[in-house]
Amino acid sequence: MRIHLLDVGQVKYGDCILITRGNRRILIDGAHPGDSARVRSQLKTLLGRNPPFGIDLLVVTHCHSDHIGCLPALIGSGDLKVKKALVADEKLGWGRSEGGDGPIDSKRLSDQGRRLVAALQEEDYSDLPDADLEQFLQDAASLEEQYTEMLNRLGTSVVRYGRDSVAKIKRVEADFADFGLQLLGPTMDHLVQCAEAISLGTDALGDAVMADGVDGVDAADSVDAYRRLRKRFVADAGFASDQPGVGAAKNNQSLVLKVAADGWSALLAGDMQFAKPEVTGLNALMTALRRKVADAGPYDFIKFPHHSSYNAVDVSILDEWSRTKLFGHTGGAHDPGHPDEGVLDLLKVRQLREQFTFARTDHNGIVTIEKSGDRVKMSVSRGEFNDFDANRVGDLSALAEKKAGGTAAPVPQSAFHPRGEDGGTVEVITRVPHRATKVTVTIEVEPREVERNNPGSPGPSPDPETQPAPRPSAGRFRLGGGRSLPNLLFVTCRPRLELNIGQTEAAQVMDAIGGSSSVQLVDLPPSVTTAEQAAEIVRGKLHEGIAGVVVLGGFDVVPSERLDVLDSESRRRVENAGMGGNDADDFIVWSDEIYGDSDGDSIPELPVSRVPDGRRADVVRAALQAEPLTVGRRFGVRNVKRPFAIDVFPRLPGAGGELLVSETLSPDEIPPGAAVGAVYYMLHGSARDGTRFWGETAGGTAYEAVAIENVPASTPGCVVFTGCCWGALAMSPPASRARPETPLRPRGPEASLAMAYLKAGAIGFVGCTGSHYSPTIPPYEYFGKPMHQAFWASIARGSMPAAALFQAKQEYARSMPHGTTDPFSQAVELKILRQYTCLGLGW
Repeated sequence: MRIHLLDVGQVKYGDCILITRGNRRILIDGAHPGDSARVRSQLKTLLGRNPPFGIDLLVVTHCHSDHIGCLPALIGSGDLKVKKALVADEKLGWGRSEGGDGPIDSKRLSDQGRRLVAALQEEDYSDLPDADLEQFLQDAASLEEQYTEMLNRLGTSVVRYGRDSVAKIKRVEADFADFGLQLLGPTMDHLVQCAEAISLGTDALGDAVMADGVDGVDAADSVDAYRRLRKRFVADAGFASDQPGVGAAKNNQSLVLKVAADGWSALLAGDMQFAKPEVTGLNALMTALRRKVADAGPYDFIKFPHHSSYNAVDVSILDEWSRTKLFGHTGGAHDPGHPDEGVLDLLKVRQLREQFTFARTDHNGIVTIEKSGDRVKMSVSRGEFNDFDANRVGDLSALAEKKAGGTAAPVPQSAFHPRGEDGGTVEVITRVPHRATKVTVTIEVEPREVERNNPGSPGPSPDPETQPAPRPSAGRFRLGGGRSLPNLLFVTCRPRLELNIGQTEAAQVMDAIGGSSSVQLVDLPPSVTTAEQAAEIVRGKLHEGIAGVVVLGGFDVVPSERLDVLDSESRRRVENAGMGGNDADDFIVWSDEIYGDSDGDSIPELPVSRVPDGRRADVVRAALQAEPLTVGRRFGVRNVKRPFAIDVFPRLPGAGGELLVSETLSPDEIPPGAAVGAVYYMLHGSARDGTRFWGETAGGTAYEAVAIENVPASTPGCVVFTGCCWGALAMSPPASRARPETPLRPRGPEASLAMAYLKAGAIGFVGCTGSHYSPTIPPYEYFGKPMHQAFWASIARGSMPAAALFQAKQEYARSMPHGTTDPFSQAVELKILRQYTCLGLGW
């Protein structure tokens, strides 16, 4: 038996797998709709003959265009002659009823509106060039029709997974017993639940197309209309959770296949999102499927599902597959999100320990797995194994050279980093392939343009957004802006802080802290790797008289606690209520409260704030020198579907100001410099994109409301409070996806609204490290509202942000539950209580 992962070219996503054994062939999925020539050429090479190609079994894992791909065209042209087909059911795949009715059939949509709805059901292709995007829209519009026509053409040879009987599925398995074919899932319940989610999501997409006024656009304008809608339609708000996220239901309908022959086996699972289903209520069914997959193992080879995405692969998945030594990735090269950068980091770390081999079609071309002698081996048509470099937008030169060079040594990669202000040195780092390679590195240093025109000039000032911050003298650094601070305990790890912001910069910060008579410092040893270890050291310093704790640095400097907000009994009650999979974070969040816990009972006695560094000295300096809030200006934006915020906004200190409504508000409509003073955002947030917050239209479509460019360059003393999911997530990933081996990636001011505010001088940015919940039913006195009100009331009384949040939490805890007594609602309030955090100096 041989398995070939075909090269699906440059376009993002895409799967096409050929399995051969003797003169028998299985073809799984068909790459992209425009890949007919590419797939035909590779099949000709691999099979050693011209078309037509005889395929004993055709498998279509699910109803996405990058898997159905060019199969309708190849079958229609006669290039593929298929004897038997095992396919994803078209009714389940498009959320249609048994009678064939679709979720938008009753809507008064134009043909162009229906085409846009079809395109919006696919993965995000909005970054394609106009011509390519126009082609994608045409392909997506006809995908369901072409797929249905293909199945009709194949006739009685087709077995529809999920609609046809179990006996028919078993017959397919028996017919291909020579491949050891086994269908591991999903179950019918799993398929139906996903189909219902597809139906609901498609219905919402139809409403979005009508509500946003793009239904009647001409075909020529469809590219712009698609981009606008893709940007705005980021979520179904769902329940009361303030999170966006395109539905993953189609991916989770993927057929999960095992093949086993000639003494080795493989797992091929389409786009199944094993690690994070992202479909409400699917967690228990996914857990059962994972258990079945694990029980059917171990496997000699596994193709990572969903193009090696974060929601398909995490530490727990790799633990379940730890006995596998060969892994593959399929997908196009023009895709910076796949393989996911976090997954690549995780694989890189684990590969050093477990010595597995990883190949990827985007960098390695055709990947072939077969047994040779007594071992299973993998070969590639170009490049090197274990390439853990993420794809970069607009920088594919290295990939092009790898492609052109076949299996030749890759070109060494170099990076330079300016150091200091005098232009006297340039640091050059060169990575050379670890094998017999002769490399010549030539460095030419030319004067800056200003130096050419004006010798002796120091040159232009570096852009603070892209260059290291200048190194000011220690005399210009004033902790707290020079004001008197209360008795605070600062906690950091100097060696790690130096790695992040530089030795000189860290020394200035440490000197300023050490020079303040009202603060103390705990400098953790580098051997401390967990929040529990760090807190044990800090606890010994929390003597009477300490007003609060300031954690200095990101999670990679001082660890944050990965906190399960539910005790075992609370979690059991949520599970028994059938709501176990309904929280996006599984009720696990990042929390720094452990550093304010003086007696070890897991309840903080002191306020805690954190100054995340973002690996930027300018962020740390600005945050530590922040001025206190000056009562005066206030600003707010709320989601149109969160009217409770109308009651909260008057509690913000200051007079005037307007609570804007995000139903039609866009970042361009926010006046420059308006978002300062006391700032309140009640919007949607995202775990993967910290640069913007969303509201909604009346029809439920998410609409971008605030973006990072709305943060003024200077916001002295500003206090920001957010009711946004992951609004204060200063490092990735969220706690629910983090494991001990997961690399933590800090967000700088260019990648996070919170960090942008700190860089601009905000004294505090308060928000959640996980998904947030807010009330949607009058009188709204539950979930997030009581916390929001209590925080701003405390600020109005003169408390600093860290203390105000601590006081708000105490008040919130005293009145729990807030009128909601079911197990899930009580769990939500526990989450709200524990996950809110204060970023910035906070004092």
